[in-house]
Amino acid sequence: MAQRLLRVVADHIFAGSSPAPCLKKMINAPRDEMAIRKIYEHLIKNKSLTTVFRPGDRLFPNNPGWKLGEKIKIRIIDIPGSNKHDILPKFLSEIYLIKIKNICCKPLGELTKKDFEGSSPDVQKIEQLKWHLGLIYNKKYNDFSPKTLVTRIHFNYL
Repeated sequence: MAQRLLRVVADHIFAGSSPAPCLKKMINAPRDEMAIRKIYEHLIKNKSLTTVFRPGDRLFPNNPGWKLGEKIKIRIIDIPGSNKHDILPKFLSEIYLIKIKNICCKPLGELTKKDFEGSSPDVQKIEQLKWHLGLIYNKKYNDFSPKTLVTRIHFNYL
């Protein structure tokens, strides 16, 4: 039953395209946490990263998903895990607290320059976001169309 539910969630996230192999089976992460890759650790430490993107509709009650005003722990991934092989990521010990200031789900084609404010230096345009999400979620560049849904999460540090 749980695997069928996860499959439905993955199908919903990637509606209109086949789900990424890493989302065919998802590892349950705590709802009050957000994982960030180690390459962005310095941006978290200096509090300059205030906007991140996730594929699909990540608005609560979708799982994984968050809501406006929610307090979240950011954890830096030390060693990536594997959904495919049921391997949880290993995290660095430090935890950063944030509060979601704005969260919205929209098609890639509707993102504007303003949507990228506070994002990492390598994600400042739609084309760069497609590469970024493709690398992290093991998707092809062409799997992303102007209609592909993404969730933009803007936050403040606590």
